[in-house]
Amino acid sequence: MLARCGLLVFAVSIAPALGAACMTGSQPSPAAPEPAAAATPAAAEPAGGCAIEGAWQNTTPDVGASTITIARQGDGSYKATESGMGNFDGTATFKGHALRVDFKTGAGYAGWYEWTLDDSCSGGEGKLVFTAGGQGEHTSSVKRGP
Repeated sequence: MLARCGLLVFAVSIAPALGAACMTGSQPSPAAPEPAAAATPAAAEPAGGCAIEGAWQNTTPDVGASTITIARQGDGSYKATESGMGNFDGTATFKGHALRVDFKTGAGYAGWYEWTLDDSCSGGEGKLVFTAGGQGEHTSSVKRGP
């Protein structure tokens, strides 16, 4: 038993179950398995409780107006498609009350919109920022489409 428990002091201080088994001559009991973490479904509602899927009417003075349609993808991300101004395909993200759409068009325009949605998630105010093709930062508003 002494050879089997040669590191008794170590076992008692680091692994009490092993140390106790060495002192009694019994085999240590296996550790209890860790509880399984709750699975987070891919289709969980975004933070803030807003379901952002659907059509949104975008109005950006001095730039134009368009409809941006947001659709959830199989991996849980969101695709944003614009019909109107630049007819872009992009991605949408939502955190807190901030709805953001990053885009790039076939005509060389790129940038992002970000709106702070109201508590009912029916609309909001924000801005458009061009990173390519266009210039500057522009005020923008968005509301649920028809």
